[in-house]
Amino acid sequence: MKLELLEKLITSLKDSPELTDKKDRMIIDKIEKFILQSGAKQLYKINANELSQTFNVSAKELLRIMLYFSAQGIFNISYDIQCPDCKLITSEYNSLSEIIQETHCPQCGIDVDVDFGKSAFITFVINDKILSMDMGEMFAEKNSELVASRRTGNLIDYPTVLQALSLWEYHELYPSEIISSTGVFPIENLTVLSVRINAFESILLKNDDMTILEILREFQNEVSEAVKLNSGKMVKVFCSHIIAIFHSPKDAVKAAFTLNNSVPKTNEKKPLLICTGIHNGPALCYSIGGNMDFFGKTIHYADQLSHICEGRHITISETIRNDEECIAEIMNITHKLKHAKIELEGCSGLQDIYLAEIH
Repeated sequence: MKLELLEKLITSLKDSPELTDKKDRMIIDKIEKFILQSGAKQLYKINANELSQTFNVSAKELLRIMLYFSAQGIFNISYDIQCPDCKLITSEYNSLSEIIQETHCPQCGIDVDVDFGKSAFITFVINDKILSMDMGEMFAEKNSELVASRRTGNLIDYPTVLQALSLWEYHELYPSEIISSTGVFPIENLTVLSVRINAFESILLKNDDMTILEILREFQNEVSEAVKLNSGKMVKVFCSHIIAIFHSPKDAVKAAFTLNNSVPKTNEKKPLLICTGIHNGPALCYSIGGNMDFFGKTIHYADQLSHICEGRHITISETIRNDEECIAEIMNITHKLKHAKIELEGCSGLQDIYLAEIH
């Protein structure tokens, strides 16, 4: 192991202005110690979820810091496709753009559809500039371990590609990591937060362009900060309307409450009424114009929920209401959750929705 190079890269990492928090520094120190005390086998296809349990830190925070380690050149990211049945790694890629929509599992004899939230995972491998290893031998050994762990029930799943895509840091650190322009990848369960300014037409009528732009900039900045703070990623910005994605429904709810507690003001010093809708379900991930995007009825449903909201409450769908962690977070913040049945554009029949009041 090239210790001088490792020390130089970690020192540079610690100087990063994005990693000044004490918790971040603590995780960096733990990862550094892990590298120094591990052999080649332990540094090949590292499972960030498993490592987070060893370190007694949140999986989300550890994944975030591991992405910084990779951007610094200490680790390489591997995008691995696993068979959902036996957990064999059927394909591995060095970039998102290389991933194809279907692979084959030779052990089970089945074709595997690539789902970024279900069968596509992120692992980390020590950079060969720091420690060289026989990748072919390591790959075969790792696959044997995964299959054995699946059989014994001791397997801890790797972080999914969706978990990484939901973090704004991933896109900041790897701006060129985009799926192929011809690829369309299903996601079984995506959490979507739709945010918009209530009665924006009234703001348009009462103000000149410069004032409107100032209001929009403040609104967009507030949404961006709330989403980043709660491990999400803004994916669509339409003037007074924003769509963000999250890996966890709980994070989307926390972002909505954060936003409603820090709403910007109009030029009349009145707070903007922020309308939010949250839903989760299947979606499609694709790229257009060099950017990652998401499409599907789940996004439309969340958008419709924000349109029926009139501010001072968060509108959630039945699926969000049924998420135990999510509802616990809501009831911890507000004890007022109102049920209603309404018609939503593009949906058949009355829909069960819930309104969480903002204090």
